Amino acid sequence: MVVLAVSLAKEAEMASKSPMSETQTSAGVAIAEQGQVILEGPDGVNVTMTPDAAQGTAHSLLSAAEKATQQQRDGIDTSCEMDGTIPAGMKPLD
Repeated sequence: MVVLAVSLAKEAEMASKSPMSETQTSAGVAIAEQGQVILEGPDGVNVTMTPDAAQGTAHSLLSAAEKATQQQRDGIDTSCEMDGTIPAGMKPLD
């Protein structure tokens, strides 16, 4: 189970923005605390995960990062507007 812990003020602010509206250039920071993994991201976003969920997230992030790096090397246009939907003919990353 993934629990998203965001202050009420940040939650209201974030509700008006698309979660993919800005590309982040800083890495998140993960820490282990009391048998759970906490991922701290930009804008005060914190996600608390079980170890299994964190490992799955880590594998998914690494796979997506490798694919995105290859796309950049291959010159694929990565500047498209992201609205959180999956374009026709594409599937979510595993």
